[in-house]
Amino acid sequence: MYSSTSPQAVDYIHSALDWLEDDQASADAGMAGLHFGDAGVTVAFAEAARSGFITQSRALTFARRHLTAPCDWLDVTHGAAGQALAALSCTRLLGPDPIFRNVLGEAARHLVTTQNSDGAWITPDGVAGMSGDILTGFAHGVAGCGYALAQVAMATKDAEASAAAEAAGDWLLRTAARDGNSIAWAYSVQEPNRWSWWCHGAPGIGLTLAALYTLTGRGRYADAARATITDPESAHSNLSQCHGTSGLLEAAIDVHRALDTTSRPAYSRLTQCLLSMARETRGHGLT
Repeated sequence: MYSSTSPQAVDYIHSALDWLEDDQASADAGMAGLHFGDAGVTVAFAEAARSGFITQSRALTFARRHLTAPCDWLDVTHGAAGQALAALSCTRLLGPDPIFRNVLGEAARHLVTTQNSDGAWITPDGVAGMSGDILTGFAHGVAGCGYALAQVAMATKDAEASAAAEAAGDWLLRTAARDGNSIAWAYSVQEPNRWSWWCHGAPGIGLTLAALYTLTGRGRYADAARATITDPESAHSNLSQCHGTSGLLEAAIDVHRALDTTSRPAYSRLTQCLLSMARETRGHGLT
């Protein structure tokens, strides 16, 4: 499976997996999340098994130990939305298994039962500056929860998840600020500043609207998703996914793919931005 991978890279991969399996102390040790915690690490093990670096049984053993944390948060990066996405990814990579089905069901139920009647979610207690507020964005807010439910609905045909995803999408459409062909959202109900990143703002919310268009075929979601993709006028010093160029590029590609559009100036320029900042290392890698 990985005959073209250098021996050094294979060694690095195995060392990283061994370190993760040993539950070494880290800032997010014991967390349940996709981007911070065990759900994301479980996906890494599933990817490694799918690519032939480890056995499927080793990946499943890891999943049974680490993917069973109870849902006590909501969002994509730390909570139930991310746990649902992890279960879907592991099912795609490793095939159906009761552990993935159970995690998916629990996470979807948690999102459905905690949703407000208007389609939004109030951030739970535990994080100063966010708890008690309704955030709009993909990483921590309504968009991310709605995206996860849309993916669950597409994978399982669950009518309850589908209805909850649409309710979230319609809440986002009602709270959007439109200016010609562009669209934007406040950071939250309590914070009016408008961000423009994968984590908070139109680019990340576009992922949810595109997923809802794929789920329902309804033009209102496609029109709004199209308006989230803008052609950046300048490069950004931050290249990360959360609030940087990589996140903008991922969002642009996924929205264009969902809408099946042919005009791609936004992510063409973003790609050139990343390539222009790349530097080759002595080992012929890129940083």
